Amino acid sequence: MDAIKLANKQIQLTTAPIPKISLPQEVLVKVAYSGLCGTDLHIIQGKFPCSQVILGHEFSGTVVDCGSAVKNLTKGDHVVVDPNNSCYKCHFCHSKNPHFCPTGGSYANLGTRNDGGWADYCICSMEQIHKVPEGISLKMAALTEPLSCIAHGWDLISPITVGRDILVMGGGIIGTLWICLLHSHGHRRVTIVEINPLRLQSLKTLTEDFNYNLKTPKDLENGRNEFDVIIDCTGHCPAIELGMSLLNRGGKFCIFGVAPPDARIKLSPFDIAKKELTIISVKVNPFSFPKALALIDTLGEKYFDYRKLGVKVFKLEEYPKALELLKMGTKLEVPKTTADGVLVKVAYSGICGTDLHIIQGEFPCNPNNTFTLGHEFSGTVVEVGQNVTNFKPGDKVSVDPNNGCKCCKFCHSGNPHFCKTGGINNTIGIYRDGGWANYALCPEEQPISCLAHGWDIVSPIHVGEKILVTGAGIIGNLWVCALHLQGHRNVTVSEPNTARLEMLKNLDTGFTLLTPDQLVKNQQADPNYLFDVAIDCSGYPPAVEHAISLLNSGGKLCIFGVAPPHGRISIAPFDIYMKEMKIFGVNINPFSFPKSLGLLEAMGDRYLNYDNLGIKTFTLSQYQEAIDCLKKGTIAKAVFKL
Repeated sequence: MDAIKLANKQIQLTTAPIPKISLPQEVLVKVAYSGLCGTDLHIIQGKFPCSQVILGHEFSGTVVDCGSAVKNLTKGDHVVVDPNNSCYKCHFCHSKNPHFCPTGGSYANLGTRNDGGWADYCICSMEQIHKVPEGISLKMAALTEPLSCIAHGWDLISPITVGRDILVMGGGIIGTLWICLLHSHGHRRVTIVEINPLRLQSLKTLTEDFNYNLKTPKDLENGRNEFDVIIDCTGHCPAIELGMSLLNRGGKFCIFGVAPPDARIKLSPFDIAKKELTIISVKVNPFSFPKALALIDTLGEKYFDYRKLGVKVFKLEEYPKALELLKMGTKLEVPKTTADGVLVKVAYSGICGTDLHIIQGEFPCNPNNTFTLGHEFSGTVVEVGQNVTNFKPGDKVSVDPNNGCKCCKFCHSGNPHFCKTGGINNTIGIYRDGGWANYALCPEEQPISCLAHGWDIVSPIHVGEKILVTGAGIIGNLWVCALHLQGHRNVTVSEPNTARLEMLKNLDTGFTLLTPDQLVKNQQADPNYLFDVAIDCSGYPPAVEHAISLLNSGGKLCIFGVAPPHGRISIAPFDIYMKEMKIFGVNINPFSFPKSLGLLEAMGDRYLNYDNLGIKTFTLSQYQEAIDCLKKGTIAKAVFKL
């Protein structure tokens, strides 16, 4: 058989006899896949202790022969092999710590002390062998050994509360598998540091849907970062020392990467005591092979796809090329996946005041990348990812541009719009490509809103109460429609643009329509000219201040329009106290898209006629005309028709 053997500190491809079973507990495995990892590189470089043996400690294969004592395996079984073993007699073995066994037994450390899996066949003891569950390929099962070590590490450093800041040091296969495990357990506040630019580039593709931060060591040194949990997967002493300096108070540091035996790190005992730090090391994989197989079975190719992980398959005789690429940190190109996405052909996409603020630099958006605007759009599903079950091509959908991480305390409290990584910070058309295009890619949960959420916050509004709506853009107009629909008649709308006031007459609500100047005159003429509810849809600080001055005792103000971040209003706490006012802010649209669709159905053409609402459609090529009309106020809203 072919085998790669270490001899005289050099590795070479040799021909060796196929091993034969000589003891009752032995099993002969025909190797299918065998991994090459960082430990193997250390062995080849003389930095990790190893005997003159066939290398390879991560492998899967098929049983071809069994000793007489083997009862749980048969020929043809697909298996993975735990390279570690123990004597089953010492204090450590009897204390459920076989990885501390001083002898390790006769079959210990396959691939370092005994012949391993870089060969066509390998002899193992029956205790080391685990059957591969149905549905898991031998190719994917080859990841079991590194995952089993990570599963043991996970047990040691647990619990890690979702929401903690986590740093993973090293973007090799171990760091990459840690990243996948963290994401699968709901962790989103994760930073990965990797010195190799090729690996960083590959990690960008793997983590583009994770929203994880990718940094170089220099980025970390120059930044002001503190982490609650740090997992070192490098075994590189300077990296470990840097990581220790970045631990937050009460933090945990997991030493997972294997450093050379003679390497040393310098730590400050004072800092360890002052910060009450915990340092945890992880040695191999006691009793964790079943957990690793369960992880592969549960998480599957969504996380453990070879292409995503940057794993490449070579023939045994191609080992020099494999070693060279691993040293360089080169990974495969990973095509962009849409397994959990929905591709929407956009039909209509709105332009609103927020878009104008973005264009004018008055509203925060993605500062690092160019992206397509458009956070209000509808269209038709043209393609779905393989994991998508709720939609099919041809479905007509509207798209909620906002999404939470689903894991932070806000998301778990039913407030995803406050999510620091999701919410408005992850909005389609503000932080990532949106609907001002022919096609838009969305996560499955977003194709299914703001006014409906605001209505919930400001409710109850009793019929008969005096209501003021400031601002007659599309948002103000939709508030007018919703109020009229639900029986409110004592409503005043204030808008400085007289053209927009004229448009409002088309809705035929009978509401009072005034300019701000007329509103001031009424207030001056009658001190009791006050309102029970004021809804600001302008985002204009002077308009907000004026609305507050018009509130009755016990009145409510709903701040709905989005003001620029630097905008300020001046209000008197004494007046708020004396009048016992309530002031509500409305941040986007948690769980309110279904309510909005219900409102659309209820309003129908009576309220939602484009002409009556002052909405005009444009082609994408007419975008400048659309923006100009919206700025001038000659229309209430522009919509791209694609």
